[in-house]
Amino acid sequence: MRPSSFAILPFIVCLFLASVLWLYASLREEYSIMVELPFEMKLPPNRAFETAVVPMVRARVQGAGWQLVNFQWFSNPRCAVFVKDKLLSNEQSTIQVTKMMITQGMQVPIGVLVLDILSDPFTVQIGMIDQKKVPILPVLNVQPREGFIVTNTTSIIPDSITIRSNRKTLAFITAWKTAPIELADLFEPRTVSARLSDTLSGIVEVPSVNLNATLNVQQMAEVTFDDVPVKLLSAPPNHSIALAPAYVTVTVRGGINQIAKLTLNEIVVFVEYTEALANTTGNMLPRVALPPDVTIIQCSPSHIQCVRRVMVTNKTKFVQQR
Repeated sequence: MRPSSFAILPFIVCLFLASVLWLYASLREEYSIMVELPFEMKLPPNRAFETAVVPMVRARVQGAGWQLVNFQWFSNPRCAVFVKDKLLSNEQSTIQVTKMMITQGMQVPIGVLVLDILSDPFTVQIGMIDQKKVPILPVLNVQPREGFIVTNTTSIIPDSITIRSNRKTLAFITAWKTAPIELADLFEPRTVSARLSDTLSGIVEVPSVNLNATLNVQQMAEVTFDDVPVKLLSAPPNHSIALAPAYVTVTVRGGINQIAKLTLNEIVVFVEYTEALANTTGNMLPRVALPPDVTIIQCSPSHIQCVRRVMVTNKTKFVQQR
């Protein structure tokens, strides 16, 4: 005969009560566990970090089972070390974060005991805080549709931000990048939202701003310019070097709007005079300077011969440089 549901019910109730009693007894026992806690250092308002601070610290704690469950799952445990201004010098200070400082900064519930700090002591460089206004530099990872091109004239609104950090760090920051803007199959201008990069989080204070980036997408176009002069830059008067050929053909590519406005005078093909003097082969690759959003496809011929002039019996000879 199959057992009735009334016969199984007492068994389930007994099993449930036994589990509750076992859990209650277990949670009353003392345990020690290893935990990782978020770590932060609180500085005076006029101070900033010069080096990164470790994000987590490890410790071994002890407490009753129910206290440890509450500690890990229902509280907000962390370690916060407060640095007083009197401990810092005028310009730059080095703070040694010891295990005692970490222990004192541990914020744990009542009944939980910190047995040991497992993280090693470390040092932090602290300097005077300053602020600086820098432009925003968009980082693009976009793929246009075949036959189209994304120009470098991407506009960002706002185009600059004011960042705060120590003076030493700010001296090396000239712009602030966005997080990569990733798009595919672009064939027309697009305005998208963007966010600032957080690569120096904890060292540089970056404002929270909403960014809008407008991507300039155009149809791709190419054009060839003949008889582009080759210039010898930085050459003194009466110099002894000539270039052959004196003119080249240049093919460039860009957005159709840029290519339509491009003129021969905006394409500069050149060789540096000092590099020509030091060259011993007689052949050099010319450089090509172009307007923004225009790239070179081909320069023909690809090499320029350096010809040195030599004075012989009041007459000038041209001899290929060796």
